[in-house]
This record gives sequence, structure tokens and C-alpha cells, in this order.
Amino acid sequence: MSDVLVVCCADWANGAYRVKQELDSLGLDVVAFKGMPHQFAYADEVPMIPGDWRGPPAFSYVPRLKPYAEAARCIMFMSSQFVEMGVNLAEKKCTVWHGGSDYRMRPKQCNDLFNPYVEVTMIGAPDEMGIGAKNEVWIPLHVDTAGLDPVYERRDPKKVLVGHFPSNAGMKGTGLICAVMDKLKADPTVADRFEYIGLRGDARLSWPQHMNRVRQCDVYIDQIMPSLGGRPAGYFGTSSIEAAALGKVVMVNNLYRDQFHAEFGAAEPMWTNTAEELEAALREVLSWTEAELRAKREATRDWMERIHGLKPVAERMWEKVFGPMLDGKGRKCTSTTVGNGATSATAIMSGSTR
Repeated sequence: MSDVLVVCCADWANGAYRVKQELDSLGLDVVAFKGMPHQFAYADEVPMIPGDWRGPPAFSYVPRLKPYAEAARCIMFMSSQFVEMGVNLAEKKCTVWHGGSDYRMRPKQCNDLFNPYVEVTMIGAPDEMGIGAKNEVWIPLHVDTAGLDPVYERRDPKKVLVGHFPSNAGMKGTGLICAVMDKLKADPTVADRFEYIGLRGDARLSWPQHMNRVRQCDVYIDQIMPSLGGRPAGYFGTSSIEAAALGKVVMVNNLYRDQFHAEFGAAEPMWTNTAEELEAALREVLSWTEAELRAKREATRDWMERIHGLKPVAERMWEKVFGPMLDGKGRKCTSTTVGNGATSATAIMSGSTR
């Protein structure tokens, strides 16, 4: 019997893998599966299992998961993706993670599907709270810092290197960001203090290749996109946290800064919700001394570890979700040490993964 089964069709941002790492670090027995390979080719991912996998709003039929679902004390559905496994979910303890565009664009449909079964709903972004999920709790986004050591050395000591590397420029506000960069480059008072090494359109690379791009810059601009598809958005995601882990000055929108500060305390990213705020933030950075720039970068890395590291997020998930659902039983570790999240699931599959 396992403590938790984690399932999804598409493992957006490698979230199921990272959740498995967190729960493994608590000493829980966790099994995780997904339906398709990730386009960004992460170094480690949860194993795949054959089935009729479909992304939202459709749901997947994967009868091969039935024995794992029957053996699990708790079932977790990742990223608003429902998986039919041939078990009566009314007899299981269930939870779901909502933290992306699928829930943002179809909240009622997702709530109608999951609310009858889940005991608690994990929400990854504040713009997705208060729209009908059952017993919602805010679980911050999380990244594994293994392999994301901070890079403080400057590639060009004479210029601040500014990066922006969108996988989808239309969802990141790339046009607005580039317009600000062009405006600053045309200003002789600051033009020679920085270099924009980012993109002006889409460029999807593997995750390791993308991280290598981010390592080159001193400042990373993630996005300025206050709405998507006519619904409020304006919150930061995994790209911002990964850049923070690498010790970059992070600039990104956050329309929910007050809520974030109330829940998690002061933050180190520079919140830039408009072109004017982005320009002001960049001008401020360009006025800093080398020591001030280094201090900000170190503080950003420290903030990321305190709020978005695997250990604090794992503890929050245990306190607010899995501890109560599992009646406080199953945890074998009192401190979190992160290992390879795919190992035990791969062993269980005994060669049946693709």
C-alpha cells in the first residue's frame, strides 16, 4: 500500500515530479505517473503508463492505474487533470492541485468535476482562489534547487545583462517588455550600462538549455501579463522562481502583492505590473553599485529557498493537506531531505513504462 498516488496526463512544469520529491522527503510512500513526455525534456520526470490520456477539459481513462489507486491511501490529481482509473473515488481520500491556465479558464467545469470527491484543494496562484474550489489552501509554487546553484559571477562586469526568454511570447507580454528595452537603449544616460540579451519572440528549448540561457544574465524579466483569455492573471510562475534560484534579479508582474506579503512576508522579486513600473525598476538597478547588485541577487536566492524551496513547501503541504488527510500517519522523516522523485515509481512499474 502506498500513502499517495499522484496522477496527470501532462505534467506541466514537471510539477508531479516535484510533488513526489516533496512527499518522498517527508518519508511518505509515493507513486506518481503521467501520460506523455514533457516537451522541455527535464533531466528527471515521473514515469509514463499507457492509457487513453487526454488533457483538460476531457478526462483520461487509464484502467492500468486501478491497482495503484486501490492500494493508495490518498489520490492526488495534478494540474486540474481528472483521471478515471476504475475505482470509486467516493471511497478514497482525494485532493487536486489547481495551478494553471486550465483551471483559470474553466473553473466551474473543474469544480463540478473535482469538488464532489476531494477533501481539500491545493491552489498554486492567488488569482485562482475564491472561484469555487472546495476547501482551498494556498500552496506556493516550488522548485528543486538541485542543479540550480546561484551564478553570481558577471559575464560582463561593465554592463548589466538583461534576459527575457519566453516559451510563449503572447502569454508573457514580450512586446511590451521589448518596447521598454528599446526605450532605455535609446536613452544616452543609461544605454551603455546594460545589454538586452533576451528574445523578441518564442524560442522553446529543453529545460537544461533554457537554464543555461538564464545563467548568462544578471536581471531576468519573466512576464507582464495582467490577464489571459479575458480572465485576471498577473502572477508569477515557475520561470521566475527558477531564475531566483540562480541568483538573478527577478522582475515580474504580481497583481496580488498584498495578499502574497500577508501570507508569506516580504519578497525579493521586483514586482512590475506595467511598462512604467518595469522601466522604473530597470533604471533603479542600473543605478546600483556592484555591491548593491550582488546583495540583491543573494537576497533573491535566499528568499526563494525560504518560500519556494522543496523543504518549506513540503512542510506546508503536510501541515495543510496530507497530514490531516492521512490522519497524521505515514510520515517517517521529521526533516526533509530531497532525493530522486522518480525512483520508486519506476521500480514499481517493473518495465511497463514507455
